[in-house]
Amino acid sequence: MIVGIISTLLVGVVAVIFYNYFLFWILGITYMWSWLILILGMASKHLNFNHKSRKFLNDNVMPFYILHQTIMVIIGFFVVQTSLVIILKYLIICTVSFAIIIALVLIIRQVNILRFLFGMSLKKKKLAEEVSKNNQ
Repeated sequence: MIVGIISTLLVGVVAVIFYNYFLFWILGITYMWSWLILILGMASKHLNFNHKSRKFLNDNVMPFYILHQTIMVIIGFFVVQTSLVIILKYLIICTVSFAIIIALVLIIRQVNILRFLFGMSLKKKKLAEEVSKNNQ
């Protein structure tokens, strides 16, 4: 890992020293790729574990993905027409759409029909309880 950091920094220093355009371009690309490989390698080493929130987040990826663009476009349509500063518009669009998407995903988790429509596995626990109640 230390070798990766040192070699990545060395490529960056060499790219700055030799300012020949073609050489600078080649070394710049090598510099960017080496940082990408370094970050992915460190993430693979240090983030390779299970966590209790991983299953919850993994189950909710699909409805979040399906809803995010539609909600952001709808919110953005109304926010962009205001006369606010651009950074404020960006923050409003991000926070409001994130809150709405999370609320909708939590609603989708509770309704079996919506779970099916959004590509989630059905809740079998309630179904099994209802069948056992009907049989008694």
